Amino acid sequence: MSNYDEESEEEEVDLDLEGGEEEDDGNLGAGLADFIIDSDYDDGEEDDDDDDDEEEEGDADDEEEEEEMPRRKVRRVVRREIVRPAFEEEEEEEEEDDPDEELTRHMVPEEKSKYEILKRVAQSTGRPVDRDFIEFSKKHKDYVEKRVAEDPSFDPSTDEEYQNFCRAGYPKVTSQEIRKAEDDMLVERTTQRVMEQVSPALQKTEHEQRLMQLKPIVEHQKRQATQAVFGLVPEGLANELREKTSEEVRAAMPLEYDLVNHHVTRANQYVSELIEIQEGYKQFDKNNPTHTSLLTWLEREQEAFLNLGTAKTRSADGRQFVTRTEYRKIQEKAPDKINNYYTWSNQDVVRRLIGRSKQQLDAALKAHDENMRAYGKASKIPKVKNKDKKVRTSSPRTPSSRGRGAAPAPKNRGGDNALSDTILSTLGLDE
Repeated sequence: MSNYDEESEEEEVDLDLEGGEEEDDGNLGAGLADFIIDSDYDDGEEDDDDDDDEEEEGDADDEEEEEEMPRRKVRRVVRREIVRPAFEEEEEEEEEDDPDEELTRHMVPEEKSKYEILKRVAQSTGRPVDRDFIEFSKKHKDYVEKRVAEDPSFDPSTDEEYQNFCRAGYPKVTSQEIRKAEDDMLVERTTQRVMEQVSPALQKTEHEQRLMQLKPIVEHQKRQATQAVFGLVPEGLANELREKTSEEVRAAMPLEYDLVNHHVTRANQYVSELIEIQEGYKQFDKNNPTHTSLLTWLEREQEAFLNLGTAKTRSADGRQFVTRTEYRKIQEKAPDKINNYYTWSNQDVVRRLIGRSKQQLDAALKAHDENMRAYGKASKIPKVKNKDKKVRTSSPRTPSSRGRGAAPAPKNRGGDNALSDTILSTLGLDE
């Protein structure tokens, strides 16, 4: 696993799950790979003497102005080492032409039908009657063209010479062999048509059975994630909701209540959708804005983590982090090297999404507090002292990890459904 913890230098990646209105500030791409430091240029070297000599005869005022100019600053770029697995570019496989198409191009439709029958005869008897027919059809074409050129009134149906030519050159097959081949082809076509009609129903049934098997697994994971998302609720607000009705709490602090409700409900929506996609319960839909937002976020999250450099992303046992897409390619193309790499599991991705949601909620609450103070007021969410608790400043490793202002999933003090009838339903998390 990665060494991503509270001391990580990883920068936040905005979830941007509501349409991507905010512009990228540049920290998602090269900004993380190139750590820019502005520092005074001070390495003990002086300017060239030649330049000084050339300017000795200049005006004294110019010299004074140059002396007063501040030291120039340079941008030092510290590049972190990033190792990405390399794969040879795949050449697109050209579709192979049907060999029969070239062999039968000169045939008329009736001859092609006979050729298909003779192919089946050849398969059942082992005699190359299909190849013999190809040679015969070429000779037949040349023979007919020659006879027509010599005699425009040529009639194959009454010409005895033509009849002899056909009897001598046509592959030797019996009527029983022809009939058996035709029967086999008829059975094959009938079976194919039946399967084409039945296949969609079978696939639908198999899909429904698979969903039935996956449903309890997905629902269990979603319930666990919901409890983790519940931990995003500020402890002061959670305490108020335990002691009062949701209507009373919302009346007392409408702005704070709606702010938390928006972020927590949205987080639960995206986490639930993510779980369903990852477990195969729902197919990824490129036309679904929620799905595309999740994909964009995950790609950016992985790239931001990679740009920390190999020293930060290497696991305790020395394996190097790669994206989930790269990991699958390694499994397919270089399975003998798979033990040199690791990637995030489905659970890791869910934890990160919840962690980023926590950061967004914290930022929104901080901005709200600052706005309230600007008007000489204070946030109405009661402050709760964290006793001997280390505050986590970055994405948590696990959903239950506690961050600044976030409450752990509370104990149920009022019966099995006490909380589900208040907080979870109020925040839209009881689905």
